[in-house]
Amino acid sequence: TPAHHPVKSFGSRKTTEEVFSRGLGRPEFKSAAAHARWLVSQSLWTTISTDASNRLSDGVAWGNIRSVTDGECIFASTGLPVFYLPTPDPTSVDVLANPNIALTFTEAALPELIGEDGQVCGGTDPEDPTCAHISLHGTARGLDEHEIEYVLKSFGTTHPRVSKIASFCDVD
Repeated sequence: TPAHHPVKSFGSRKTTEEVFSRGLGRPEFKSAAAHARWLVSQSLWTTISTDASNRLSDGVAWGNIRSVTDGECIFASTGLPVFYLPTPDPTSVDVLANPNIALTFTEAALPELIGEDGQVCGGTDPEDPTCAHISLHGTARGLDEHEIEYVLKSFGTTHPRVSKIASFCDVD
């Protein structure tokens, strides 16, 4: 069983108390769409799965963990997850060859759901149905010129160090 380490800081991410005091708590499971939107908006990371047949001889699927944002906070959530793919990177090579992807999110990765005891999802197994996880399937696309500024601002809020990383790369 993996050991979870105490959360020290996630930059400007809201603490559990701040999140729940604003009524941004975890939606009930009865509303699957609201729960899915909440999970994506709260996530810092996603697994991007691609078809790697263009570069791997056995043609297997490939999964890679990447930073993700869908707005500066849940109030500014766009509903469209945006991720950063540096080049060269196996995932960016795959997406250029075939833009069909799957994004996977899990509540077990949310820092605000890690208890004082280091347990995720209230101590349940991360595969338990009450510890939500979703996969979104779709087509990846590059950003339009007018989207880049907002996305960089969103990444700067949810991932404070991204500006340093992006300064070394071209943003396409």
